[in-house]
Amino acid sequence: MARPKKIKPQPEIPEHIGPTTETKILHAALEVFSHNGKDSTTMQQIATLAGVNKALLHYYFRTKESLYEKIFDIILKKNIIHIIDSLEEQKTFLDTLTVFVSKYMDIFSQNPSLVSFFTRDVHATGTMIKKKIKQLVAEGHISPPQAVAKALENAIKRGEVTHCDPWDLMLTIIGACLYPFMAQPIIEAFAPIGTDVFSKEFIDKRKKSIVDMVYYGLRKD
Repeated sequence: MARPKKIKPQPEIPEHIGPTTETKILHAALEVFSHNGKDSTTMQQIATLAGVNKALLHYYFRTKESLYEKIFDIILKKNIIHIIDSLEEQKTFLDTLTVFVSKYMDIFSQNPSLVSFFTRDVHATGTMIKKKIKQLVAEGHISPPQAVAKALENAIKRGEVTHCDPWDLMLTIIGACLYPFMAQPIIEAFAPIGTDVFSKEFIDKRKKSIVDMVYYGLRKD
């Protein structure tokens, strides 16, 4: 494989999770898993990128599967719980929608490697991401899409917006948020020269477009 050039600090894996060596391993593993997918990744590749020997890598993580699962635990719990906490503070459907779109897009714009990391898991089997989301729900956490769907249902009951299927709408919102990151080369090929889908200008404009399109398309005048 083409070896990634260097370890880039990934904010989705916080430094305080443990010793520096473990953190370096997790950063390296995320880079290699994102680049190769789980099945094509070896522990030696991760050890090399992390700058540790294979024996030390196995001291922290006995198997590739346990390392892969650890990354999911950190990423999903940190980001999903953060979004949920923010959504719970909102009083209106518009505010809930705005926060969801903003936080959801921030996760991927600030952590580009997560796009390929999650996409590769979903394309393989999707087993791990489904398992971890179910665990969070079992622990009593409402998922962010559920929170937005609930806010929409309340807005429909108040007569604020027209009736629609909340889950159909959530698929539309999630797709609109994710597509620019998943289709970056395509978008940048036909967009105006110099367009960068990871730039703050593009992201901010996209956030507003999604919220306006969804909310004002549903609002009753």
